[in-house]
Amino acid sequence: MDQVGKMSRQKGNAFERQVAAALAKAMGASPKQISRTPLSGGHPYGDKGDLTIDPSIGFPFTTVECKHNRSWTLQHVMPLRKQVTDWICQAEKAGGDGFLLVMRGNNTSIYAIAATSTLNRALGCVEVEEVATLSFCYQSVVRQKKVYTCLLFSDLMDLLAAARTKAKPARSRALQARGRVDSIRSEEHTSELQSQ
Repeated sequence: MDQVGKMSRQKGNAFERQVAAALAKAMGASPKQISRTPLSGGHPYGDKGDLTIDPSIGFPFTTVECKHNRSWTLQHVMPLRKQVTDWICQAEKAGGDGFLLVMRGNNTSIYAIAATSTLNRALGCVEVEEVATLSFCYQSVVRQKKVYTCLLFSDLMDLLAAARTKAKPARSRALQARGRVDSIRSEEHTSELQSQ
């Protein structure tokens, strides 16, 4: 095994663990609920993407692909370079339109790319355009032309955390309302039985 390849794999594995930890924190999940997929990048079956995500946490993306390439910079996105389009195609194959592509280079900030429509659904009322570093159109070989948004990963984590905390009360209110309806139905059923 050559030393450069081993170091590259270690760097990629460490980046996947870093992304998993940040996503778990933003989603209020345990590290076991979002973790690195065993042998990610080297498995033709099983979980798609670089991270395994417990469906019970309500994660808004179908798959997460992590790319740490020493020469990558934001300038690879505009104009769009083959390296990034290859990553988008790989992520689309794994997760359809709902993918999240997280990437960084050596000594660069971490960025995320996702379909703008997916981000809008994931973040609820937040206007993605307000926090986007840039947006671009791209048509892959297997998909129609789509608009994608690239933003700082740290901004996305803040937005996911905010969306999660706003969603929790709405979910609990919905469950409380459902509980009240079930209670009313139960009382109506009991009174019907007593009247018979």
